Amino acid sequence: MSEINNGILGKMTGSIGNITGKIRNGKNILALKPSSTTIPTDPESVARREKFAQVVKFAKVVNDHASLKLLWQKMTPSDISCFNYIVKTNYPSFLNGSHSANTSITPFMGFPVTTSAAVLAQTGINLTVNPLANAYNFNPELETKIKPEVILSFANPVNTALPSSLFYSVELPVSSFVTDTEITFSVTFNDYVKALFQQYTANSALVALVTLDNNSTPVNYSQTLII
Repeated sequence: MSEINNGILGKMTGSIGNITGKIRNGKNILALKPSSTTIPTDPESVARREKFAQVVKFAKVVNDHASLKLLWQKMTPSDISCFNYIVKTNYPSFLNGSHSANTSITPFMGFPVTTSAAVLAQTGINLTVNPLANAYNFNPELETKIKPEVILSFANPVNTALPSSLFYSVELPVSSFVTDTEITFSVTFNDYVKALFQQYTANSALVALVTLDNNSTPVNYSQTLII
């Protein structure tokens, strides 16, 4: 229902056809009614929405991780939020409904890292990193500690009532940073994480190394490994 005050040249409130009127700050504002939208249901549109949802899940876990967020903030352009930058950076890397070898929990251009052992199991994770002396020109006076940052990925639930996938951050201990020897990291998962391994048949770990100063402030970071 619409109402026009003071004749044909008066103020209109309500709707006539596809035109709607309202009073804002004493001014009569006329506008077209918003057209109804239909969410596309074709396979490509559905896949695109599911992919975006996956990347958002991933980016939220990364953005909620204090050390990782600090690294991303340093690289984020001024016209975009850190969270949106993580989404934008990693969106192309999600393929066939999941992350890929190009997905990264740290910004790009991290130092290279290789392992002599990398085991992910329901009980925990064990990682042995090869010497890093030739990986980057580290500052041993500043970078005194090193810590692996780990985000677990779970997909293909055994029960359709569960989320189709999820990401979960786990803490591993900090080690002294010595560049000319192997460094081994390990952690035993808690009961909640162990249960996730039973509830999902596809699992992996995205791992990056972060060097720290004496105050445990992140200094440098590696590329992301997928285990």
